[in-house]
Amino acid sequence: MFEVRPTVRTLKALPAESYSGPIPDAIRRSRWKDLADVDISQLPHPLIDAGKKALARGTDRHIKASAAAGRPVLELRTREGAAWRGAMIVDDDGIGWIVYAQRHDRFHSAVAGQLEAARAHDWMPRPVDRTLRRREQARAEIRRWRIQTLAAIIGAVGAAVVADDHSSELLVQREEPRLDASARLSIFSSTITVSVAADLPEVDAAPGLRGEALLDVVVVTRRAEDKLLSTTIAEAVTLLAGHRRPDAVTLPDGSGVYYDFIVPASRLQWLVAVESADEVGELAETALGERLRPTHLHYTRKELVAESAVEGRAVRALCGEWFVVRRDEGLPVCEACETRLPVARLVAERLR
Repeated sequence: MFEVRPTVRTLKALPAESYSGPIPDAIRRSRWKDLADVDISQLPHPLIDAGKKALARGTDRHIKASAAAGRPVLELRTREGAAWRGAMIVDDDGIGWIVYAQRHDRFHSAVAGQLEAARAHDWMPRPVDRTLRRREQARAEIRRWRIQTLAAIIGAVGAAVVADDHSSELLVQREEPRLDASARLSIFSSTITVSVAADLPEVDAAPGLRGEALLDVVVVTRRAEDKLLSTTIAEAVTLLAGHRRPDAVTLPDGSGVYYDFIVPASRLQWLVAVESADEVGELAETALGERLRPTHLHYTRKELVAESAVEGRAVRALCGEWFVVRRDEGLPVCEACETRLPVARLVAERLR
């Protein structure tokens, strides 16, 4: 997989209309200080695609720009819409950096002057570009870990079904990515115990469970102090449970939490049969996205509304549903929330 990245300086020169797909608000609104959360290498820009093709197949050097820069400069071309040209250098790690971009009719007359070796500090990747790349790598590593963990938990439930004692245990660990070499390495771990109960006539270890069987699944997790770890475990439970996320109940000794929920055997068979961890991740994202998209207007604590709207986090409504706050004025008000609202207000008043 070839990696191509525009520098921040180049991003600032690319207008929104030059992109081939939706772009983050940080770029669309020129809020450059918010680039820390943007996966720059995945932006939908034809120059990035052209850069990847250039690394894979090779492309012509721009003679004048290469002479001025004192190093090979590859010329990138786009033909979609208003055609753009880009200048890309390849660093010692094989990463393609788009260090200059301009409309095709201005590119050739300006590129050599822009990439003079004496002014390399102006156009070469800067520390901020390297830092943004490390942050993007950390996010990618977290996503890989999350997907693998989701698949492992689902596999543990499947293993518990066919085990003699109908239980299984899984140790999940996560290393906190370090953004620089001096940072201390943090390792979080949690032991997950799964037990499954079903009507014995429905259980057959050879062909498996009949699709109509209902399984009572208990997932116990201990020492999940890390927020991402506990969130991923809850996400796996949600994917298994299907419709509504079961509540996490704190263990009596306070060492962890447990979930107790029902899973149709057919759903578990389907999830276990998914061939790759990536597919599990896609299923989880799709299922959560569909489940958290509200069909009604819900009531929740007002201090959570802004957090959900800004950060996209799910919050729990008075009715027990989890949802992400959106601007959906046309939706009907949730009747269950409306019924519970007076009681919630009374409780809040007495707690003041």
